Amino acid sequence: MVGRESTRANNLFYTCSLIDYIGRKTKNRRSDVVDALGRDRIARIIELADVYHSDNIDAVSDSFLEEAGLADGTFDNVSAAKYAVPSHWDIGKVYKRLVMGIGRGGAFPRLSFPREPPH
Repeated sequence: MVGRESTRANNLFYTCSLIDYIGRKTKNRRSDVVDALGRDRIARIIELADVYHSDNIDAVSDSFLEEAGLADGTFDNVSAAKYAVPSHWDIGKVYKRLVMGIGRGGAFPRLSFPREPPH
């Protein structure tokens, strides 16, 4: 369907948004969130993102925080910002495009993302 993202792209968007949300909530660098969640949990989030997306993101993040045992950190780039801070959804879009762009470029051959149809 023209104008709509694939399910895989939408699931990746939710996953990236959740990672940013958890980072803000716990004051951790996003790389620390990714490390704490690990490959298997992130794969599960991507796989079930359409289910998680219908739930409250705070409840979803609490569940994964408890499971991963991620402690609060001291990295608070939101309160340190001098300008308006994009939402975790906005940042999720940026991260999704970055990951998909890298996946298409062959830098990470294990990532397989479908190419978007030409518009």
